[in-house]
Amino acid sequence: MHSMWKGNTLLKQKMFSKRMSCKLNEKNNYTMNRIFDLSSPHESEIIYEISKFPDGQRDIRIIDLPIPIESVTITSHFQSFADLEFIICAKKCLDGIGIKDVSLFIPYVLGARSDRKFFREGTSYLRDVIAPIINSMKFEHVTCFDPHSDVCEAVINNLFKLSTTPFYTWAKTLLSENFAILSPDAGALKKIYDVAKIMDCERIFVCSKHRNIKTGKITHTEVPFKSGDEIDRDMEMVIIDDICDGGRTFTEIVKAVRSQGFNNKVSLIVSHGIFSAGTEILFQSLDKIICTDSYNSTHQVTEKYNLFK
Repeated sequence: MHSMWKGNTLLKQKMFSKRMSCKLNEKNNYTMNRIFDLSSPHESEIIYEISKFPDGQRDIRIIDLPIPIESVTITSHFQSFADLEFIICAKKCLDGIGIKDVSLFIPYVLGARSDRKFFREGTSYLRDVIAPIINSMKFEHVTCFDPHSDVCEAVINNLFKLSTTPFYTWAKTLLSENFAILSPDAGALKKIYDVAKIMDCERIFVCSKHRNIKTGKITHTEVPFKSGDEIDRDMEMVIIDDICDGGRTFTEIVKAVRSQGFNNKVSLIVSHGIFSAGTEILFQSLDKIICTDSYNSTHQVTEKYNLFK
């Protein structure tokens, strides 16, 4: 079912590209909902073209509308501020032709990791920059998946979070029957306990990472296996988190596991796979990566892998 790369596996759940042909309105009647796909133009039900100008301006023009059309969902991977520019253009196009029932589907919420001010002279990027722009467009609903911060619900109007239960239920089928969960740090524990219930796992180990205060770089990581812990040699260790950016947090956890003499299989489950440093360095440590296509449907790795539905 899945392809192998250097003995390791990247498994992705095909969540982003699910199409919604209809949706329930407030009176529980189904309406014809059309998809305005800003990440995959060839899959968009609303046909459009993009104009680019030498000064950097980019714009959208709708070429063809499907009939009938009662509501529209704009979909975007929302990887950058440039994606927000396209979301604004798409919404303005729909406003201009009189379509009032417009929703936004952004599985990944850009800026959710900056949910507070880190410097007095700086901004809370989510609260001060991203949320006001999204709110100004007055979407019927804004749907996301596993946002990094609960602040998203407080600052983005009409936000709806997709359940993570189907994802983790599916992910469990790809693991060994005997597995334990590794929480990257104590801050992730609330999420980890919820996931452990879904996956029916009672064994949780909480890691701790230490950083250089000046540089912010991880200096070392601890995985507190106690002498009384019965760690089976065939037990798969599963790191769970919402985002994998560069991935050093996870490779350091594997290093800490190995330093204690354990050669168990170590896998990673993340909701959003950014993989800014690529996956090759991750696969030098990890046996398997399981994620959704929320951030990227066409991952930079060229080797084939399955998109699980």
